[in-house]
Amino acid sequence: MAGKLSQYKEYIIQSKALGHGSRKIAKELGVGKTSINDYLRSLSFVQEADIDVDNTQDNSRILFISDLHAPYQHAGAVEWLAMLKDKYNPTRVISVGDECFPPEAEVLTDKGFVKFEHITGEESVAAWYEDGTINFEKPERVVVKEYEGSLLQFKQSNMVSRTTPKHNLVKIDRDGVVHRREAWDVKGSEAWYIPRFGAQNGGSISLTDTQIQLLVAFQADGTFTKGAARFSFSKQRKFDRLTTLLDSAGISFNLHNVKRGDFQVYIEKDNVPKYFTKQFDDVMSFTEMSLYQKTLFLDELQFWDGTKTSVGTKYTSINRSNVDFVQAVACTSGVYTGKIISHKRENKNHNTAFGINIKIGTKQKTTLKTATIEDIPYSGMVYCVTVKSGMIVVRQDGHVSISGNCDKHSLSYHDSNPDLYSAGHELLAARKVMKQLHDLFPVMDIMESNHGSLHLRKALTHGIPQAYIKSYNDILEVGKGWTWHHDMIITLPNGQDCYITHGKNANGLRLSQNMGMNVVQGHHHSEFGVGYWSNPRNLYFAMAVGCLIDDKSLAMRYNKLTMKRPIIGTGLIIDSKPVLEVMPL
Repeated sequence: MAGKLSQYKEYIIQSKALGHGSRKIAKELGVGKTSINDYLRSLSFVQEADIDVDNTQDNSRILFISDLHAPYQHAGAVEWLAMLKDKYNPTRVISVGDECFPPEAEVLTDKGFVKFEHITGEESVAAWYEDGTINFEKPERVVVKEYEGSLLQFKQSNMVSRTTPKHNLVKIDRDGVVHRREAWDVKGSEAWYIPRFGAQNGGSISLTDTQIQLLVAFQADGTFTKGAARFSFSKQRKFDRLTTLLDSAGISFNLHNVKRGDFQVYIEKDNVPKYFTKQFDDVMSFTEMSLYQKTLFLDELQFWDGTKTSVGTKYTSINRSNVDFVQAVACTSGVYTGKIISHKRENKNHNTAFGINIKIGTKQKTTLKTATIEDIPYSGMVYCVTVKSGMIVVRQDGHVSISGNCDKHSLSYHDSNPDLYSAGHELLAARKVMKQLHDLFPVMDIMESNHGSLHLRKALTHGIPQAYIKSYNDILEVGKGWTWHHDMIITLPNGQDCYITHGKNANGLRLSQNMGMNVVQGHHHSEFGVGYWSNPRNLYFAMAVGCLIDDKSLAMRYNKLTMKRPIIGTGLIIDSKPVLEVMPL
């Protein structure tokens, strides 16, 4: 069992650290809960999850520094921290300083569209590049995290986008330049196009042109009868096309007369081609098809289960997986598709049919100009993947579009606000704040965050080895007394352990229960408080320490999309007890 689970190692570790129970992980992977627990024990989970155990300092009076987002910190933050230093005389200082799709959203993989919540990291996902090409590649990481707040939805007749407000959307301006902007930042770009397809040339599958056309014909109108194949039509054009294709392929067939006047074609069992199937993906992989084969396949649909329209073809089938396959072929061959629509049959004896419009053309017609915008309250898990290009092919409510993936502000993977600092100016300004902090606290433990590590992620994206990158301390021009950790566990004077992280789970109590110890975290700017839980052995706490940001800064404009406001403050642990301090404003 350990061998089977090893391929999901990173997914299991990340999910566990995010607060997922072993039962949930086991259900996702189709194994037993005991197998997950045994596997985690075999890994020595604390070590594998990059959690440092550090009890080298006096933990009796700990001051935490919540999210600063320098240089976009609150104007009085450093002065207030100096006041807290004088008030509490801390023996240790720890900084916990430092987006995604809901679970029903889908990402295109080499196996078709798959819900984000089912992505393990072993699949190849469709990465979209600025020249319009698509490449299927293993994601650099799979993102799974708790989120509580608003999802930002843009919706119109031919496009839906529903993400966290800071998730970046992909847009193309009138000059054809590709931009990535956070979902909340739509002003000035409402008329830019949202790309909805790309081009991926897989080389070639082994089927000939005629065999692909016959496969489409059999899927639509063919049946198996004791191993033999039979077609029955009421339309002359279908009969003529089928017999022409069979003659071209050299397949022998017989004609049967039917009393009601239908045309019936019968192929003896020994002459039935192996590629005859009612399921397209049984014999074809859309990632291996050439662009020519994809176009041939889509063109053939109109003669069978498709209907020719003024802009392309409307394809209908009772087999949902075939409709999904057609949509995957279309959006990777340079044409765009409409929403998949289910057609309920009035006759209860008939199966539900699914329809999709395949619109032939390269013009991107979808913009946010006429979209309705809605904040949707949400509490639960959100998901994403990271690919080299920073852009992926997604599907929401049956609509396909290109979106950004999960990625200091101007150093981010989406467009920067032009009214804010450049990356260089931002660093210079941040260094001034860091010098003030360093003068106050020359020795400090710091939790790595999604913002603080952006320079390393940028280097990875562009293939720069980490050996060429300066350390955090060198970049910020601080001394060796600042020590960086991914996560950390310390032991308090009362003997209890405390897990310290930048931010793993919006539900701190759940994280504390999962870790089996006290927890302190930041990241969630509007979360500020202490919660408690107990078991027969101990009473445990989970403390969220708010933030020290300047909520009026342009870099924090995304906060305006939520009803909850950032709480300016921080926390301490004094003699093993959590203490909260709100900054006077």
